[in-house]
Amino acid sequence: MILQHESFETDPFVRGRELGAALHDAVANTVAAYRRLFHETHGLGPDDVARRGDAVGELLAACRPDLLQELRGIADGARVDPRTLLAINARTEILAGAGAPECSVLGVAAERMRDDRGPVLAQNWDWHPSAEGSLVLWTVRDDDGDGGWFATLTEAGILGKIGLNSRGLAVCLNILAMTEDGGPFAGLPVHAVLRLVLAECATPGDAQHLVQSERYSASSAITVASEDGELRTFEVSPHGVGVLRGQAGTICHTNHFLAGIGDAADTIARDGTGSATRLEEVSETVAVPDGVTIDAVKAVLRSHRGGASSVCCHDLDNPVYADRGQTMASVVIRPRERTIEITDGPPCGAAYVEYRPGGARPSA
Repeated sequence: MILQHESFETDPFVRGRELGAALHDAVANTVAAYRRLFHETHGLGPDDVARRGDAVGELLAACRPDLLQELRGIADGARVDPRTLLAINARTEILAGAGAPECSVLGVAAERMRDDRGPVLAQNWDWHPSAEGSLVLWTVRDDDGDGGWFATLTEAGILGKIGLNSRGLAVCLNILAMTEDGGPFAGLPVHAVLRLVLAECATPGDAQHLVQSERYSASSAITVASEDGELRTFEVSPHGVGVLRGQAGTICHTNHFLAGIGDAADTIARDGTGSATRLEEVSETVAVPDGVTIDAVKAVLRSHRGGASSVCCHDLDNPVYADRGQTMASVVIRPRERTIEITDGPPCGAAYVEYRPGGARPSA
């Protein structure tokens, strides 16, 4: 079930404590899931995870103490260990590409859509099935009282992930991996950066400035779309930030690098063809000459054409626990209209439900 939580509190600790108390079971599920994943992938025990949480806390204390206080508040409200929760917010950096490749993203500018509802940014969020029970659409009202907000589909206890804000900026995410991932924490965790993009940025240019101001110890692709249809992807990695701009009104990304990474090896591209197969399929969908329909976007997100490497992911029985995966949710964002459509589970078997974080109730 996709949970919902809305925050009006401006004090970060209190805001976090309210979420933690309201979603204590979901936060506890997040903690239990990542404790096992950290152990299964890298043999990390509770003390190892806590030490990594201390390192995350030091980074946040130095540059974003508000986020540190919010996470401490969530831990307090949910009655979970704060050091573990801090580590979980660096899950990308700790896992460092371990596990199955995840997520397919596509963006379409308004002039390429066949309707008049503006641009689209969409993705399937593929992740470990242990996250079921943690998913929440969290809407946070801005501190300045001007009616602003951001909404993020994330795991309860993690600062941010996929989302949209009141300024009309949409954000999606893919995991990437290279041989240099997994070193000492170099800057803010990717999920903290995603939170800041949603909370503070109005345009792709704003997002690029923020993303390029950080250093990274693990790789991801952050794709943004504005309400006027400007599309950019930022491939972040220990090598820096590669920037890709929409071509012919479209942008697509899966789990391999499309910008240069020097002499490092792209481990996902090296170890299989699934990411390239999915990229080819979603790219075909947005390249049609007579324009893209929203039905075509949703159809490709439901696709099983790639078999085990399909856009709609089902791999619940993988004998390697950490490599199990499924599409946890499919997301279609219309930034001009400030709407997010989300499926509870793989889109092949679940309906899209529309949410309007600015105030209206969800509708099927």
